[in-house]
Amino acid sequence: MVNNINNIKNEKILEAAIKLLSVHGTSVPTAKIAQQAAVSNGTLFNYYPTKKALLDGVYLSIKKEVSAHVINQVARETKHIEDLVLYLWQQYISWAMANTLKQQVASLLRGSFAISDEARASVDEIFSFINIKLEEAQNKQIIRDMPTEFLCEIAVAQILATIQHARINNLTQQQLSQLIQQSFEVYWKGIKT
Repeated sequence: MVNNINNIKNEKILEAAIKLLSVHGTSVPTAKIAQQAAVSNGTLFNYYPTKKALLDGVYLSIKKEVSAHVINQVARETKHIEDLVLYLWQQYISWAMANTLKQQVASLLRGSFAISDEARASVDEIFSFINIKLEEAQNKQIIRDMPTEFLCEIAVAQILATIQHARINNLTQQQLSQLIQQSFEVYWKGIKT
């Protein structure tokens, strides 16, 4: 019972932080987050002793959710790297379109100095499967021999541009599917050998 209450409080804190970070950025006061979560400042700091720890917690919780949506059994069983990258591309954009605030906050935190190196390393570990698959493809000379981190950065930039374009233009599902395919093809043509 106590663990269930603690989980509920933690979820309320994370949800409040996501909502307020999406509006105010990383300068949002922790007191405002505690108020939005309907917990005391002391309770918030029992869960997250520093603001950096809170931001790390937000970032990690979002990235774990993304990982659960994107890197599933289908992804792990996909044999061809092009099919795998397309699948991950489609799944991430699908998740992002359904989770606008979380996607925006994850991008905000990823591009800031507000999260710790430890949080970044934890996220890298969560998504290490992708780097491994890219390295295997490089060893087979299917894709260009470049740092896999750079290949992922290029993918993220192109995916974010796709998401932004889709949101701004309020695309239909059919238009979004076509845009996802087109954006992937541009990326794939750039990295394949």
